[in-house]
Amino acid sequence: MDYQQLCQYDLLLQAFYRVQKNDGGPGVDCQSIASFESELQLGLNSILYDLRQQHYTPAALKRSQLKLPGKKPRWLAFPTVRDRIVHTAIAILLQPYFEEEFEHNSYGYRPGRSYIMAVDKVIEHRNQRRRHVFDADIQGYFDHIPQDKLLTKLQATAIDPTLIELIFTLLFSFQQSNDGLVFGKALGQGIPQGSAICPLLANFYLDELDEHLNALGYHMVRYADDFVVCCDSAKAAQHAQYHTEQVLTHLALTLNLNKTQLTTFADGFKFLGHYFIGDQVIDEKSSLVYGIMDSAREWAETATEMQQEHLLLQADLPANPAQSAIEDEQDWLEIPAHLLSQPSTVQRKTLKTLYLTQVGGVVGIKGNRAYLNLRGEELKTWPLNVIDAIIVLGRIQLTTDFMGYCTEHAIVVILASSTGRYRGELSTYPGFNAVLYQQIVRCGNKAFERALCEQILQAKFHNCLQVIKQQLRRRSLPESHKAQLDHVITKLTKAANRLTQTKTREHFFLLEAKIAKHYFSAIALCVNDTWQFNGRNRLPPKDPINALLSLGYNLLFNNTMCLVRKHGLHPDFGLLHCGDNQPSLVLDLMEPFRAVIVDASVLKLINKQQITPADFDFTGGQCLLKPETLKRFITVIEEKFCATFQSQRSHQVMDYRKAMHDQVQALKCHFLSQAPFSAFKVN
Repeated sequence: MDYQQLCQYDLLLQAFYRVQKNDGGPGVDCQSIASFESELQLGLNSILYDLRQQHYTPAALKRSQLKLPGKKPRWLAFPTVRDRIVHTAIAILLQPYFEEEFEHNSYGYRPGRSYIMAVDKVIEHRNQRRRHVFDADIQGYFDHIPQDKLLTKLQATAIDPTLIELIFTLLFSFQQSNDGLVFGKALGQGIPQGSAICPLLANFYLDELDEHLNALGYHMVRYADDFVVCCDSAKAAQHAQYHTEQVLTHLALTLNLNKTQLTTFADGFKFLGHYFIGDQVIDEKSSLVYGIMDSAREWAETATEMQQEHLLLQADLPANPAQSAIEDEQDWLEIPAHLLSQPSTVQRKTLKTLYLTQVGGVVGIKGNRAYLNLRGEELKTWPLNVIDAIIVLGRIQLTTDFMGYCTEHAIVVILASSTGRYRGELSTYPGFNAVLYQQIVRCGNKAFERALCEQILQAKFHNCLQVIKQQLRRRSLPESHKAQLDHVITKLTKAANRLTQTKTREHFFLLEAKIAKHYFSAIALCVNDTWQFNGRNRLPPKDPINALLSLGYNLLFNNTMCLVRKHGLHPDFGLLHCGDNQPSLVLDLMEPFRAVIVDASVLKLINKQQITPADFDFTGGQCLLKPETLKRFITVIEEKFCATFQSQRSHQVMDYRKAMHDQVQALKCHFLSQAPFSAFKVN
């Protein structure tokens, strides 16, 4: 991650708006947010100048004590508004970088995650008869993080050393209170709560604990420094405590013995403001009780938005106001996570997709709400006014009324196989218009086609290289594999450089096939040999990794198809791909996103052991995902669609679904007016 990515006016502007949204009082300079806004452009340009000159000097942090009923007082250190903008801009940059590394069992201070999800996960472990619990709390975590060890960990990442130096300058400057100035580095430990960077670094420092316990097969649920490990036996819980203490000793941290215990669900314990007692879960501050036949997930799926907001307001969360500085608002919908994607959290919400996976289900409509019925029992309902597209996976029946509503309200319905393979669609196809006419005319121009083919493949190969380079940062990857990956990167770079000399569509395809072979040989080096991945195969996929890749590409294809339809383009008139009975343009537009969305997600799931070979079935010569694995994988891909990054072209922070939307829109403008088009490239 390059320091220059921080030096962008648009990023600072976005950071200011987030600071403004989070509100907060003045720092030591007494300047309010409103005062800074009155000369916003001047203030941001002043910050930008100092950052580019690499002599940004922060003011002292304002030290104050937070007192909450029933809790130990906590010291916070708040930056000035000017410094707060820089803290937040860095947090915006670091968040997607760290999200790629964080483990699935961590729920605190992360976008798209919440304490309710952590509570829900504990209930899931209980229902799987993991009834013995190691209930842990780290002693004064934020105040005891060793600064030297944190610095060493950051220096081992791909983050620019200049950016790391700035982070430490911002966090460990003087702190001002009524008693005078205190130097932040004086004690050599602790990070100041009150900074937008603090929650990210707190999760980053504990990621080693998550990795270690996950590798040993423990079922850990962590929210910041508060975590539980659910085990099958009392002995396993004791071992979990032993291994935790070993890692914490290495991290120079200790357990808070007053809040740490070995217990069971029968004896009861408290976690994130909820009492777990037997088969019940009781919210400490409300009358909400999850009974024997209920779970947090079921309640979250059926409660009204008002009920859920009420519960969120009552949450007994760690007192850390900085959390809101890096988390986007969440839209709570009455649909389970594996069915409804999270809406895009950056800028406008471009597309919200509903996945239907219940085999044998019937989907109908009542008023403006749809329902899912299975064997006469109504399982789910949801509001249709939050859905832009629907992807039907497998044998699910849609009523005539439901299909009529979708066509009338321009909701694209994609029909796919149980493995996600496109079969057809139900849509309100637009009439013959100027966009379609210009698309057809320009797709017959060889020079026009060649230029766009080169653009698309340049972007695809660039993004493939980024995925491989990201794997080189993995500590667990053998050095021999890293050396082989470096060799593959050299081959890919040389092959990609030949794109400018390629003249015809056929030659583009030959070069693409050659690079794909090198690329998937590199992917094979990034996974354990037990997965038996020797390269790409499909129709049908014969091993678990190919099954995941095929499903992921199918999901990407279906979402791209929805966007192409939304913009009135013809999916069959492509540039790189061609042929009868295939949506060639959709295949073209998804190429730059294959590696960064699908391949990166598959590698993360496998290498973090979130999916294992036991999650697959082999039948009829093909490898298939088990039903629960299918839902889990769809959720992961949707989370990736909503993951944020800084755009290389506009320098704005956006998510991948917004990037897909922008690429389709840019091509549409290119067809109409020959406005410049550039395919998506990740930083």
